[in-house]
Amino acid sequence: MYVFLIFFLPLVFVLFSLTAKDKNYFASGIWGLFAGILNTFFAVIFTRNHYIFKFSLIENTFYFLLNEYLFPCIVWVILYILITKDDLFFKFKSVFIFEIGFYSIYLPYFVIFSGNISFSFYELFLKPVIVLSMILITKILLDLSVKLIKDKKIKCSAVLVFPLILNSLIPSFLEAMWIEKTYTVILMIVMFVYCAFGILINLYNRKFFSEMTDF
Repeated sequence: MYVFLIFFLPLVFVLFSLTAKDKNYFASGIWGLFAGILNTFFAVIFTRNHYIFKFSLIENTFYFLLNEYLFPCIVWVILYILITKDDLFFKFKSVFIFEIGFYSIYLPYFVIFSGNISFSFYELFLKPVIVLSMILITKILLDLSVKLIKDKKIKCSAVLVFPLILNSLIPSFLEAMWIEKTYTVILMIVMFVYCAFGILINLYNRKFFSEMTDF
């Protein structure tokens, strides 16, 4: 039952690690795996095992945002940027593989052990794809940020903080809507558009593949 949930992101991680032209990306992914292990350990020790979902779209959205998408990942990404000795621009570009490594560990734990989950089609199949789409969109935004910084457009680069936060908010909102079973048809359409957008925008951005892989 958990096969896709557990192995989807690790398989993506292995794919990009094996095909990356710059093997330093693999090391960044290992940092992500290590961060995922540590974050899971701290979650087991210091947080409640089960969250009782509220009858509130806003409360549930912020629960997922703070516990699964925005807070844990940002904290570990900041630590990764501060600790590693690579070039700053490389660090920004490697956040993609770092996050895949992180969620390869943390996502299965969070789904299986941290919520009052029914293990529906969403949790087992859609959620890993949505998380990958979030990471892909984050990659595009960080690539754009690097380009703007190199062009000395620092203020324009700083503005990208807002779409980055919004990108983290969307999966949280989608999951909260799924739990409340509201607007199911609209929800499925939004999920499809979000996932397709994340994948297609990276396929369109040939620079992404030329720098990261041999595709």
